Amino acid sequence: MSRTSDTDAARCPGCGAMVSLTDGKLREHGSVVSGPCSGKLPPFSNHRNETERQIIVLLVEDLLRAGYKLGVNDGEEVVLESCADPERIFAVMSTTDEDYLLTEREEDERTGWVRLIYGNGCDVISDYTVNIPDSVFERANALSERFSSGGAS
Repeated sequence: MSRTSDTDAARCPGCGAMVSLTDGKLREHGSVVSGPCSGKLPPFSNHRNETERQIIVLLVEDLLRAGYKLGVNDGEEVVLESCADPERIFAVMSTTDEDYLLTEREEDERTGWVRLIYGNGCDVISDYTVNIPDSVFERANALSERFSSGGAS
C-alpha cells in the first residue's frame, strides 16, 4: 500500500484504485468482475483496456465453468493448447490485435471458437461459433451491455 498524501486514502497495490483507509488499513473494495479486491493484481492485468479485460475475464471463467478447455490462437498461430488454467490462458492473450479462444471438450475435440478483437471496447467479443451455448455468454454480454449504455465503470 502506498500513501499518496496525508489524506485518509491510499493506492491499492493490487488493483491500483484509490481507496479510503480505516484505522490505517485499506477499506474493503472490489470490482464488478472479481468481487472484493485481494490486494493482488487482477486476472489478465496485462491487458491494456479495462472494459475489455473485465468482459474477457467473465467469458473465460464461464467457458471453463461450462466444462471447456481453452486453446488460444493469436491470429497467427496457436500459442496454447487445451488448457483449464486461467492464469496460463491470460498470460498468452493480448499479444496481437486479436485472439481466438478455441473451445474443447474432455475428448480433446475442438468444439468451437470465440473471436476477440482488441480495441473494440465493449464489443471485444466479435464472433463465435453457434455450437457454444448462449448461456456461456450471458454474464459477459450483460456486462458489455452495461458498458455500452454507460452503466458500468
